[in-house]
Amino acid sequence: MIFDKKKKIIITDDHQIVRKGLAEMINESSIEADLIECSNGTETFRELERNTVDILLLDISLPGESGLELFKRLRLLYPDLAIVFITMFSNSDYVKLAVRLGAAGYIVKDSSIDQMAFALQEVIA
Repeated sequence: MIFDKKKKIIITDDHQIVRKGLAEMINESSIEADLIECSNGTETFRELERNTVDILLLDISLPGESGLELFKRLRLLYPDLAIVFITMFSNSDYVKLAVRLGAAGYIVKDSSIDQMAFALQEVIA
């Protein structure tokens, strides 16, 4: 599926290799997107102030302020922002927590390009 409008996506993860890998996966998918990479909550807030963003891919386990704590602050300030958790945890407790908090999605970091693209397309739709 190809979308009419280029999406703006922030990838927030403290590991550069993960950010680059996710960016490459998105670029290889059918999703046309402008990508912004952030390594922490401070950078994420700065980019959200500068840009109209469609989706935030947010690592659950950021150092300092965790992705879960950041999510709660973001939800108050940007209630319409689609936030998708990205994590290495496939534990069902984390998935349930993400759903309970109101996340738009949940992607495990070892997902294939097709799985990630499908998840993002579901959020965009």
